[in-house]
Amino acid sequence: MIHNMEVHPTLFQILADSKFEFYLTGSKFFGGARIDSDHDFFVEDSEEVHAFLRNLGFEEVAFPKLYGGETCTALYEIGSIHIQVVKNLDQKHRAQTWLAQNANMALVPKNARVHLWNAAMNACK
Repeated sequence: MIHNMEVHPTLFQILADSKFEFYLTGSKFFGGARIDSDHDFFVEDSEEVHAFLRNLGFEEVAFPKLYGGETCTALYEIGSIHIQVVKNLDQKHRAQTWLAQNANMALVPKNARVHLWNAAMNACK
């Protein structure tokens, strides 16, 4: 299942039809996306989700600190789709909801967003 976006019949449909819960995030969720912006998602960590993503052709890549060191355990990508694998899906979703309601993330420089995410994650424990 994919939350927060309309699904098109592509790889997105495969993600949506899976048993895993994928949440749209990044500029496509918070606003400020350009026509060439990537699609960012997060999903709960499990061995099964890692295998699922690898079987679809996603590659695990090193992730920068802006993805939130303790929250994100892995980052997968294929083309312009990035999927953060996170320790606590509910906490990340609550933090994202809080940020969407209380911060204009599109106006925050990308390298500073990690501080807002960390504060929101700590508040949503």
